[in-house]
Amino acid sequence: MERARLKDWLYHAIQKAAPKAQPSPVSGEKLHHPIVEELPKYTGVIKHLKGTDHRFRKAYDEYHHLDDEIFRIEEGIETASDQELEEMKLRRARLKDWLYHAITHAPPVI
Repeated sequence: MERARLKDWLYHAIQKAAPKAQPSPVSGEKLHHPIVEELPKYTGVIKHLKGTDHRFRKAYDEYHHLDDEIFRIEEGIETASDQELEEMKLRRARLKDWLYHAITHAPPVI
């Protein structure tokens, strides 16, 4: 467990040092899918829901944790079986659908 924490800490320290880091040139595709970047016109609603709705905040955090895990696996930092990776991607997609529904059906932010 301690090794996993260290890897996680190191990964986030690198991201803080180089927040604009791009995916490796080999893949050429974007591997991170932050909700705010995926839905930029809803930034205000997302911030409001994160601060006021516990269920939304929990799902939002889980989505981004999964997104980070998937990124680390796809970059070869962590390992997982193909089945595990696909299950994680499916869970991320379900969370994204739930978050999108919550965002688009939230009352207007004043």
